[in-house]
Amino acid sequence: MRRVTNLPREWYEDLSPGVRRLHPPGIDFKWIDIVLAEAPAKETRSLLAGMHFNSEMVTAALDLDGESMRYRHLGSSLLRLELPAGVLVDSGDDYLLSILQNKEQLVTIRKRPMGIVEDACAGIGDQDAESTSMLAVTV
Repeated sequence: MRRVTNLPREWYEDLSPGVRRLHPPGIDFKWIDIVLAEAPAKETRSLLAGMHFNSEMVTAALDLDGESMRYRHLGSSLLRLELPAGVLVDSGDDYLLSILQNKEQLVTIRKRPMGIVEDACAGIGDQDAESTSMLAVTV
């Protein structure tokens, strides 16, 4: 696994504390990345509601005590992965990643800044593809 810690500045835009829009080369959809440890909860909920995710899906995506799950509702989907620290070989912290998706939007939500999203962006940039779909990012 690669270890990308910093993305090139032209690949992202800081929207608010803990929230950024990602646009590595080849991305043709809106990609928002949220780090819950840094993002204000009220603003995060408001942002996701403005992106037309229903409240139940948003609540499940943001729940720090939830479990791994997959959920679909009216054209939107949520994939939530929670791994306890005991099963991770490279971290002493629990890992949480939620991925919300609808139409032309993707949101990655992490409990704390861990490099999986940065690794995905760097991998997309390395491909030098003209257009990368949301499916390619989430697979």
